[in-house]
Amino acid sequence: MTASDLDQVQALAGTIAEVPRWSQQEYERILQSVPDSLVLRLAFVAESNAQLVAFAVIRLVHGDETAELETIVVDPKHRRRRVGSQLLSCSMREAAAAGATAMHLEVRASNATAIAFYERSGFRRVGRRALYYSAPSDDAMVFAAQLSA
Repeated sequence: MTASDLDQVQALAGTIAEVPRWSQQEYERILQSVPDSLVLRLAFVAESNAQLVAFAVIRLVHGDETAELETIVVDPKHRRRRVGSQLLSCSMREAAAAGATAMHLEVRASNATAIAFYERSGFRRVGRRALYYSAPSDDAMVFAAQLSA
């Protein structure tokens, strides 16, 4: 992800209710993240015909071997075309290259489509966080996957 992607990232994020509502400044902070800082955040995009169709953000904490998939968003018109799978694979490879040995994520318990996607991608349920989400309230299912270098 680059600064020139931010308008398209925010436009895509704004079309999907489940996506975190991060400000322009938050996305800019992600882009300013540096490898030797305590928290490193990496962002990736997927494009089709010069249009941004998906993005993902991961977070790595120095000294912690587990990366977090903070968000992955695919334009509904581009779903079921392996865009999300390729973006997730890229995120997992980059997290492993940065030293992570595992990745975790939270997903709404009611989001059966996303849960099935993560399970197909090698993630396993490792926990549940009661009433983690609001508007509407929902539990979070916690998933984790091992990463290979």
